[in-house]
Amino acid sequence: MNILFIGDIVGAAGRNIVFQYLKQLKKDYDIDFVIANGENSAHGKGISYKIYERFKSEGIDCITMGNHSFSKREVIAHLDKMNDMVVPYNYPEDLHEGYKVFYVNGLRLCVINLLGSALMHPNRQDPF
Repeated sequence: MNILFIGDIVGAAGRNIVFQYLKQLKKDYDIDFVIANGENSAHGKGISYKIYERFKSEGIDCITMGNHSFSKREVIAHLDKMNDMVVPYNYPEDLHEGYKVFYVNGLRLCVINLLGSALMHPNRQDPF
């Protein structure tokens, strides 16, 4: 199984690079599953439902989040439709599971997301 992980997509510039190159990368490298970090995709902090939908339509299978998961509070109203977004397990708000299981080419793939402790607010639960 070929998995592509795209690090932090930041703002419009980051989104445009993904939209410009992702389809060709998937084709060139026979990518089966794409994971992308989208926590800073909306103007550098958070994600919107509109951006989530565009990521999905462009071929991103799973969107991981981080400490800016709910910086755009509007996203909370759409969580029931954002089935492929994985908020860190140790994120303080209880609005998530911290992992998702996907079925890819007859196999199960589990994406687990944990928020690290380096440079984070001290009241975050340490994943270790």
